[in-house]
Amino acid sequence: MADMYGAIRSNWFGVKDAEAFKTWFEENCHFGDEIELWVGDGRAAFGGYEQYPSAWPRYQDDDDVHDYDLEYFAELVRVHLKDGEELRVLAAGNEKLRYVNATHLVVTHEAVTFNDLTEGN
Repeated sequence: MADMYGAIRSNWFGVKDAEAFKTWFEENCHFGDEIELWVGDGRAAFGGYEQYPSAWPRYQDDDDVHDYDLEYFAELVRVHLKDGEELRVLAAGNEKLRYVNATHLVVTHEAVTFNDLTEGN
């Protein structure tokens, strides 16, 4: 067996306050150690290469750890999204070109959608 490596990438999405979002994201959202956040002109995006990539983050606040809790993450990220904006995150990876896995996360003000795009699911 080999390690799985892949990529994570979000769309560019509008945020209400770019600096507040940057602070919140960097302090609390843990997609992986190699993930970069880009912020500019009221918009943000993130991505990078990671071992065992996931389209949803591990999130930790002062009181608790919310590992891969999509509803909790969606509640928190919605606060930062401009009206009508959506956050989309795609993560995909493989282990020696076998065991390909892909996940897709969409967060809007109204809903959160998660798709496991792995073959057979």
